[in-house]
Amino acid sequence: MGMVGVSERTKQQVKAIEKRDWKKQQMAQNRYQTGNEKPKIFQKNFRDSLLQ
Repeated sequence: MGMVGVSERTKQQVKAIEKRDWKKQQMAQNRYQTGNEKPKIFQKNFRDSLLQ
C-alpha cells in the first residue's frame, strides 16, 4: 500500500529513521568484518626473529 495519505513530515521522519538504521547496520557489519580479518592481517605481517 505504501505511505499514501501520510503527511510530508511523517515521511521525512520515517526516511531519517531508515537512514539511521541502515548506517547502524553498516557499522555493525564493518566491525564484524574487521574482527574477522584482523588476525589474518596480523599473521601476514608477522615476522618472528627466531625463524630468520
